[in-house]
Formats: sequence, structure tokens, C-alpha cells
Amino acid sequence: MELLVRNLQTTQEWASDIMSDVYMREIVDLSAKKHSSHFAVSHTSVEQLEEFNMDLLGRGMQQLAPTLWGLFDKLLFVAKKYIGIAVSTKGPEDSDDEDIYWEVFGKDDGTS
Repeated sequence: MELLVRNLQTTQEWASDIMSDVYMREIVDLSAKKHSSHFAVSHTSVEQLEEFNMDLLGRGMQQLAPTLWGLFDKLLFVAKKYIGIAVSTKGPEDSDDEDIYWEVFGKDDGTS
């Protein structure tokens, strides 16, 4: 029995090491300037902020880092189902970021 437990731990450590490397490579790839996911706050204009598209960012992440995207999806599912945290697991194509933004911050017409 002890040998079985030791083998299981070794196998889990091996798998964890491999997946950590996969996640690390995907994060490095996502952060590469060539993928336009860099965000330099000190060099950002209001227009750039207004044109920012979370859907596009999500689709890019899903394409460039599918393993990491899958991990986030699973973590959000667990948070929602077992912990009771209200999270959205909608894909980028289902997003309604602008509606959420105005719901949170209110429109600048005195209604907030």
C-alpha cells in the first residue's frame, strides 16, 4: 500500500511539473508584445481605454493559451458550484461587458 501511495504522489508531481511548464509557456506567449496584450498604463490614452475590447482579449487568450483557458474555466466552475462565488463562465462571444460597465458605474446622466 505504501508503494502505491508513493507511486501516486510521484505521478501527481510529474503531471504537475509538466502542466506547470505548459501554463508557464502559455503565459509567456500571451505576454509577448507580438500578441498585443501588453498594457502600459503610463502610455495609454483615453481613446485606447474606450476602444479596449474584452471579447477580443478573451478570444485571443482562448486561441493562444487553450490549456490555461481550460484551467481558468475549471477553476471558475468549481468556485461557482462548490464555493458559491458568483462568477460568469460565459465565453467571450456571450459577453455583455458594456452593459455590466454601465450597471456598475452608472451612466453620466445623473441616474447612478
